[in-house]
Amino acid sequence: MPVLSINDQWASAQVGHHADYSVKNVQTYTNETSDLFIVQVEMKNLESRFVNHSKLSAFIKDSQNTLYPATVAETSSKIIPQGKGLVTISALMPKGSPKTGMQLLIGQSVKGNQLATLDETPDAYFHVTGFELPDREQEPQDTLKKIDMFPYTLSLSNFSTSVNMITEELTLSFHTELGKDLLTQTSTAGHRLIIEITDEQSDVTTSESIDLEAAASDISETGGKFIKLGKGKYEMENHDSDFIEHVNYSGKFRLKLYDEYLGHKRLITSKPVSWFASLE
Repeated sequence: MPVLSINDQWASAQVGHHADYSVKNVQTYTNETSDLFIVQVEMKNLESRFVNHSKLSAFIKDSQNTLYPATVAETSSKIIPQGKGLVTISALMPKGSPKTGMQLLIGQSVKGNQLATLDETPDAYFHVTGFELPDREQEPQDTLKKIDMFPYTLSLSNFSTSVNMITEELTLSFHTELGKDLLTQTSTAGHRLIIEITDEQSDVTTSESIDLEAAASDISETGGKFIKLGKGKYEMENHDSDFIEHVNYSGKFRLKLYDEYLGHKRLITSKPVSWFASLE
C-alpha cells in the first residue's frame, strides 16, 4: 500500500470520476468521555462535467498501528469541473490519546462486484492509499473578524446589550456577516455552532446552539435559530435571574464559538468583549 506524505495528492483514475484527493487539515473534537478525530480531505474534480463524489471507505491508524474505523461524510451535491468537494472523515478515539504519527487509510468502496453508490453500504474497498497526517492542528482563533470555519467565514460586530431587571431579561445583539466558498461543496449535516458567553468577573455562563445557512422551513419546524448567508443581525435572550444578577456590566464577557459535531465540540475562537461597548 502506498503511503503519501502530508502535501501529496492521491489521483483517482476511476472512469468518469477522475479526481485528486489531498488532506486539508486535522481536528480533534472532545466530550467528557472520548475524542472525535477528524480529517478533512479535499477532492478536486478533474472531469469536464459535473460529478458526484465517489463513495469512499477509510480507517485511521495511530502510531501504535491501531486501526480505528472511520465514518465518511460526503456531500450529495454535484461538483463542477475544476471545483472542489470537502469530505469529512471521523473516528472515535480514547479521550486524550496521542494524535501524532497518525495515518489516514482511504480507498474506493465496493458493493458486490461494482463500485458502491453514495447511498449504499459497502462490502469492501480497494485502491487503498495511506496519507501521513499532520501532527499540528489549527489553534483556536482570537478574532471576531473573518473567523475561518471553512468553507464558511463569519464576522461578528456591533455588540449591544440591554437589561431589564424588573422582567429579568437580558438581550445581547450583534451584526453578523456569513460568507461561503461557493466552489467547494461540503456536507454540514450534524454540525451546530455553539456561542458561549462568560462574564469575566463572576464567571457565570450562558450559551446557545445555532444553525448556519439553515432553510427557513427547517427552522420553523424545529424552533431553532440560525445565521443566514450575507449580512444579518442576531439576538441572544437570557431569562436566568442568577446569570443576570451576577454579571458585571461595567466589565467584559468572553465570547467563545464552538463547532459541535456528533456529540463532541471544538473551540473555534475566543475573544473578550465589553458588555456595553460596541466592537466594530
